[in-house]
Amino acid sequence: MERIAMSQEERDWLGWLKRAKDGTVTQKVAAEKMEDGTLGESVAGRDEDKGRRGGGSRTARRESNRRIDDEVRAQSMKILKLPDWHDFGPTFASQQLAKRHQIAVSKETVRKWMIAEDCGRARQPK
Repeated sequence: MERIAMSQEERDWLGWLKRAKDGTVTQKVAAEKMEDGTLGESVAGRDEDKGRRGGGSRTARRESNRRIDDEVRAQSMKILKLPDWHDFGPTFASQQLAKRHQIAVSKETVRKWMIAEDCGRARQPK
């Protein structure tokens, strides 16, 4: 068995990590005692300043990289609300937006937009 030399500070840290894992102290308290902002920042109290309690995914509140621009949505909805498009379903509307206006969006995206705007023949699934 090999001995591992640890400093007193490292032994203290290990003790606080064990207490946090066992649940005798919160991760935030352990981080404060360890004077290590990373544990408290990453796990325990990262969102308290934003009105949320700790935990949860950081990416849950971030905008998607694949999000379609609001201008494209507005332009698409303006087209879909024209009288000539009143009876188009989401699939056909998606195809025609791509063909006539070079706006490539999926039929599901068009369906969601049409439901939100209450236009065309889009229906919510049963």
